[in-house]
Amino acid sequence: MPGRVTRFVPPLGPGIRIDTAVESGSVISERYDSMIAKLVVTGPSREIAIERMRRALDEMVIEGVPSTIPLHRNVMASEAFQEARLSTSFLTDVAEVIPPPADRAKAELPEPDAWTERTIEVNGRRFRVRVPGNPGPGAVHATARPRRASRQRNATIAAGGPKFASPIQGSVLRIHREVGDAVAIGDAVMVVEAMKMENELRAQREGVLIEIPVSIGASVKVGDHLFTVETPE
Repeated sequence: MPGRVTRFVPPLGPGIRIDTAVESGSVISERYDSMIAKLVVTGPSREIAIERMRRALDEMVIEGVPSTIPLHRNVMASEAFQEARLSTSFLTDVAEVIPPPADRAKAELPEPDAWTERTIEVNGRRFRVRVPGNPGPGAVHATARPRRASRQRNATIAAGGPKFASPIQGSVLRIHREVGDAVAIGDAVMVVEAMKMENELRAQREGVLIEIPVSIGASVKVGDHLFTVETPE
């Protein structure tokens, strides 16, 4: 559930790997997937791997927001799991491993207007992004209230010369125009799908489409040439 992770301590030791971007003070937003960390444990035998996992779960500390650590502790301790009596209905068949619901009232929720600006690098290009949560080290706090997210698809118009370079990485889903079509600034030319979102790319200038070097289904990277709009003299 959303909230602030007031304390995060990952486990350490042989055979233990944890994948996460969370640290003490991180904010879990309701706008994103609730998985904040993935704990992976290996061992020379199943029994040793289970013991390592039980120790790792006891060492792992996540405070401020509820987590599934109690559930996983119960699963590791159950005879059914230790004896590998597993199926897709495990939680139904061994329902006693499911802990009581977490107390949502104990979660520390961030201020609704608290946003942070960060600089990220994608394929060698830097972008400023705004994410919910108070600023951490190296972040610049944004005091302006963000606009409500539109339910419509994202629309992108790239400024510059006649060649339109892709601002995102994805796959060409649709092409609305053909070579020779006249377009005005803001006219939809194509749609590129990225991260399950449709991004409508629009003409950056008024003129005639003289080149569309990509086709539907093509994979594109940031900076790839997508189309050319030539302005008649």
